[in-house]
This record gives sequence, structure tokens and C-alpha cells, in this order.
Amino acid sequence: MKRNIVGSYYRSMVDNRYLYQAASDCSGISYQVNKEYGVGSIRRLDLGDGLDVSCWDAVSAERLWLNNLQSKQEVLEIIYCHGGQMTVQIGDDQELVLAEDDVLFYYHQQALPAVVINTRMYSGVSIHVHRQYVQQLLGTACADRFNGQWQDNIKTMLANKPLVVRRAPLALQLTARKLQAACWNDMKTYLAFQAKIMEFLSSCMQNEARTAPTGTLTQADREIVSKAQQYLLEHLAEPPSIKKLAWICQTNSDKLQKDFKSVYHTTLYSYVRAKRLEKSQQLLKHSEDSIAAIANQIGYTNPSKFASAFREYTGMTPSEYKKID
Repeated sequence: MKRNIVGSYYRSMVDNRYLYQAASDCSGISYQVNKEYGVGSIRRLDLGDGLDVSCWDAVSAERLWLNNLQSKQEVLEIIYCHGGQMTVQIGDDQELVLAEDDVLFYYHQQALPAVVINTRMYSGVSIHVHRQYVQQLLGTACADRFNGQWQDNIKTMLANKPLVVRRAPLALQLTARKLQAACWNDMKTYLAFQAKIMEFLSSCMQNEARTAPTGTLTQADREIVSKAQQYLLEHLAEPPSIKKLAWICQTNSDKLQKDFKSVYHTTLYSYVRAKRLEKSQQLLKHSEDSIAAIANQIGYTNPSKFASAFREYTGMTPSEYKKID
């Protein structure tokens, strides 16, 4: 197995002076966008033969043209947009736009067409995983069963199309954001990061295979769920009880919980917890407040409980995360 597809793209971007290599260490290579083309940074992570992960951070660039490539590998590409926007132009007649919380699925077996990429404050994570890479993880005993299931999952994810973009369900959003935030500096955190990648891949397959239950909800039901979600976002530090939230939304507790899970594929409690920790990441990066103060701002009166939850969510402590440039 040769992991040369993504490497070829990066060499092309460096050769065309779109990017320059800013740093390199045991965990991967960091690139900066050349000022003549835009701003932002990209981190390509070194995870072994058959698996590529790249994290784009606030990249604004125009007309990044990438050549077509030939490949004998079967590769699944997943791109999740964390923020901003990316436009991918394929040939002369197809243009795809990724906005915040969109996910792109692309499966290629022989060739990758030439593409033109434009980004505006785009942040996101992209994963290229070879079929053989996943197959090796499962072992030879599962090879026959795996081949059939892999193809079935790919067909379901792409709806028998070569490439699709759709809105990511909340469960997938949360997994992707964990992946975007994670890093490693020793064997334990490296293994945890690998596990997050497999969790993300599994989450993609599970969510795409699931029959969406939202079609059974009325427009009024969806509006109530949206109202509940917005209220929770506005009161993360002191969220109401489920009973009070149902009263605010003029529905009953059981129905609200059921409908919320149908739309967001997670419980009300898990949603609040994830959004609290997501907000804490922003505060740790952009606030001068102490970790204890930040914990209190998002509703954790006990800093040690906050640190434990944060580490479970990101794979590192709040202080470790705060030190990352």
C-alpha cells in the first residue's frame, strides 16, 4: 500500500507556491498559505501507511488548482467543515460548497479529477482512508465479510453517487469537533487520537446507514425542537430541567426528548455537555480568564470535574490545550 495521493496533492501545492512548509515533527507537517494566495495554516498528520488526516485552520485562499491524479487504491475521502466555507470546482460543470457542519463523502478507485479550491476562513478536517487500511485492522479472518460490508456502506453513504455533500447530524458534528481539537505528544495520546479517527469513520457509516426519523415529525414538532435547541445554547451555564424546558416550549417532557433525539441523534443532556465543552475550547484560546473561571462560565462549579470532562472530550487537559499555539 502506498500513501501517495494526499502527498502528491501537498507536493503540488508546495510546487505551485500555494503553501510552504513551516514546521515538521514526529506528529506531522505544518504548512502556511503563501501571502500572495491568502492566509491560514494546514496541519498534515503522520498516522501511517493508508491513512491521512489534515486539519485546516482559518484558511482563506483563491484558485488553488490541483492536477488530476491516477491511483490504483480504493480510498474513501471525508471532509468535515468546522467553520467558514470551501468551494470545490470539479471540471467545468460541477461545483460543491461546504459550509459550517457540512460533510463531504467521496470514494475513488482509479483517478482523482483536477479540482479548483476556494476557501473563506475555512476550518475543517479531511480524512483519506484506504480500504486495505481498515481491512488490515480487522484481520484476515473477517476479510470476506468486510469486503461486502465495506461496499454496502460506501453505497449507502454516497447514495450511489461518486461524491455527495450533506448536512452532518449532530452526533457526527460532535465526533468531528473532537477530532479537530485532538492532538498527541506521547504514545497514549497518539493511540487516543487514532481511536477518535476510527470513531469518526464509524460514526459516518452509522449515521448514513440510519434511516432518518425526522420525516415523521411535523413542521410544528421541528420548530419546537429548534426552539429548545436555541434556548439551551443561550443558557448553557444554567440549563433548565427537561420539565421546565418542555414547559417553555409548550410541549411535554417525553415528546420533547424523543423529538430532540430524532433530529439531533443525541440526548438533551449530551447536547448541553458537548456544547459547554465546545464553548470552553473557544474561551481557553481567546480569553485571559483562569481555567476555574472558564469552568464556572460554562456551568461547572467544580474545576476538577470540568478538567475530567474536557480531557475525555479532547484527549488533553485544559491547561495543555491552552498552551497550544
